[in-house]
Amino acid sequence: TESQLKEANNNTAPSGNITDLAFVIKDDNTVTDTTRTWRIYIKSTNKDVFADESDWVTMNAADKYFEGKVKLPTNGDVNIKLDKNFKYTGGNIVICVCEDGGIYYYAAYFKRFTAKANRSLTQRGSAKFNIASLPSASTSYRTYSPIIKFTIVPPPPFNLNVNVTTDGTSPMQGVSVNVTGKDSGGSAVQEEGSTAADGTCTFVDLNEPDEDCYTVTISKNGYKTVTEEVCADDIEEGEVTLGVVM
Repeated sequence: TESQLKEANNNTAPSGNITDLAFVIKDDNTVTDTTRTWRIYIKSTNKDVFADESDWVTMNAADKYFEGKVKLPTNGDVNIKLDKNFKYTGGNIVICVCEDGGIYYYAAYFKRFTAKANRSLTQRGSAKFNIASLPSASTSYRTYSPIIKFTIVPPPPFNLNVNVTTDGTSPMQGVSVNVTGKDSGGSAVQEEGSTAADGTCTFVDLNEPDEDCYTVTISKNGYKTVTEEVCADDIEEGEVTLGVVM
């Protein structure tokens, strides 16, 4: 069984890494304890509603954030630790939950809310669905969706290392390096520095940039100004290094 659930963004939700999901169990749940096999896909979207029964959001393997056994108890939330973090930068997201085989527990098991528009699609069948090519929904698209809780952890700060040379090998001292833009929380960032004798300039504990990235401007009198971008995807193990030839 496979269902795709679209949740509208809560405007107060902070940017950060979604690490966990929780589905809320109905107070009058009648389903006994069981364990199911789930796949969970998550993706950002500009959609506000599903237009019709075939208006699925295309997913692929890179959008899969969980696969494994899920314990469905008779009470308490269904808590799921994602296999990898989903980087949330604001806006709407689609959550697609695929239950591979067995009984579909959506209506009987989980608390749900009634939305102002069609935000849920459901497809039922005995075979494992191809997430990249789903048929029309087997039941009408709906104005209600399960209540889902999110754990959002602010992204950790990172260090930006800028190395400036004149020919790819000779360090260049006294080069101005400016970092501008907005961080993932929407705050303006403006940092200034200059390269040392070894041609390096390091900015420590920068917040992760928003979706528009940081602009890094490298300049020195008598030389052509160089402009680079630093985006969230460039951060590896808390570090970004730029090599610049003036």
